[in-house]
Amino acid sequence: MTVTAAILLAGARMPAFEDAVALLPFGDGTLVEYQVAQLRAAGVDVIEVVLGHEAERIVPLVAADNVEPIVDPRWGESAASALRVGATAVPRESVRALIVSVVAPRTAAEYRCLLDAHGAGDAPIVRVAGDDAPGAPVVVNRELLAEIRNLRDDAPGLFPVLERHAAATRDIACADAAAIGITSREEYAWALRAFGFAE
Repeated sequence: MTVTAAILLAGARMPAFEDAVALLPFGDGTLVEYQVAQLRAAGVDVIEVVLGHEAERIVPLVAADNVEPIVDPRWGESAASALRVGATAVPRESVRALIVSVVAPRTAAEYRCLLDAHGAGDAPIVRVAGDDAPGAPVVVNRELLAEIRNLRDDAPGLFPVLERHAAATRDIACADAAAIGITSREEYAWALRAFGFAE
């Protein structure tokens, strides 16, 4: 049986917000709870939630069947650390992993679109066409997971891996895709409106 895993990078701390971005209100709960719910609705079997800032507050929100919170002890030191921790926690029988950033909420339909496209083709990397830069959300195969597990501390996150394999990346169009990243209060307000959560 194929197990599809997800890495949810929820250790982010932004200067614009007092609390971790994962704890921002979003829909009926917090941003991290929204992401977990969307991943589950997309059919993801195992969700690895990599934590850093405010981990003790986030764990009770996400700890559940097939959702594993993991604290990255070096979350503030290296951009590669959370990726390495998350990739290491992905079950070895997983044939693909959906890498997600908590600051970039997406819908279950978009996640399902990515996973279906990866499963139907032979490209090692599948990402949404039209995003400004290669990055989360992205689906990678088993070999790419192994490469991520061995990222150097000085690697600037996922980008070097994706750049090395640009020729083998498949960009797909997902109908409801929206390139949203929450790094400021203005972007947060825009995301709430875009997802229909604004008052």
